[in-house]
Amino acid sequence: MAFNTAIGQDSRRNFINQAAVIYFTSCSEDIPSSMNIVPQTNEHEPKEKKKKVRKVAVVTGAARGIGRSVCVALAKEGIDIFGIDILAEASPLAEYPHSTENDLTETKRQVEALGSAFYFAKSDVRNYQQMEDTAKQALAWKGRIDIVAAVAGVQLFKPFELTEQRHWQDTIENNVLGTAYTMRVFTPYLIQQGGGSIVIVSSTQGMRGLRHGAAYSSSKWALVGLGKSAAIDLGGHNITVNIVVPGLIDTAMTRNERRWREAMGAGFENTKLTEEFVSKTLAERDVLHLPWLSPDDVAPVVVFLTSDAARKITGAVYDVTGGTSTTYTS
Repeated sequence: MAFNTAIGQDSRRNFINQAAVIYFTSCSEDIPSSMNIVPQTNEHEPKEKKKKVRKVAVVTGAARGIGRSVCVALAKEGIDIFGIDILAEASPLAEYPHSTENDLTETKRQVEALGSAFYFAKSDVRNYQQMEDTAKQALAWKGRIDIVAAVAGVQLFKPFELTEQRHWQDTIENNVLGTAYTMRVFTPYLIQQGGGSIVIVSSTQGMRGLRHGAAYSSSKWALVGLGKSAAIDLGGHNITVNIVVPGLIDTAMTRNERRWREAMGAGFENTKLTEEFVSKTLAERDVLHLPWLSPDDVAPVVVFLTSDAARKITGAVYDVTGGTSTTYTS
């Protein structure tokens, strides 16, 4: 019998010992008691495989858009999803339809189709007490919370000189306070568990100025500061905090003439805008020739920043903007 020269040292020793056992067993004499022949085992082989614990992610704005894409992308990684959405008008000044129960049902369907569990709480991120109660509910669901993705927000436009208190109030309360409250109510559970990941969804308007977007831009700049500051405070608790900056994303929030008009900029006030015309014009301006991106383009970055591969990344800002990043003023 020829030996396979590729057999490792441990395997060769095991083979020889087993052959010796067979030989001596076939002999009429007893095997000498001094010969200690013990089958070799791989000492590095685990005695029993540990059962993998399923992670739980909390996602605000889960009913549609970037929030839904984040839910689905995390579900693909075997993560169970606790979704939060207001399912109502976040501001009477918004010029786009609010999320609905049908939107939420579709998110649930997509998540569960991937084999992950989905639970939902209707909650207003602006209401601190309501969010505290929601956090307790989320923890009770699976007994753990590993990831918090703060996606919920509003987008309102108005020339600065025409803005009113309600415009500022709704923008700041939804985008800044809503994100801060979300982070704050879930942080104690992340600390208790020994760590976790928080991802804040900001905007390119948090990296530059925006025509008619003083309030919105202010709120998104604030999220960058919020994330970086929280990263400093929470690092000692093994919690990472990072910020994702999407560009113009094709969602219900942006698929409307008002948003297209703001994206086109000055000079198009009296131009009839069609999706085809806007798409062509914006693509010509972008260095990657992209008029806008999909929510599914943003979600993989959130998945990465909440994965073990990103455990050494915190306080960072990740762009998903096509070529818009080249136009930043900061």
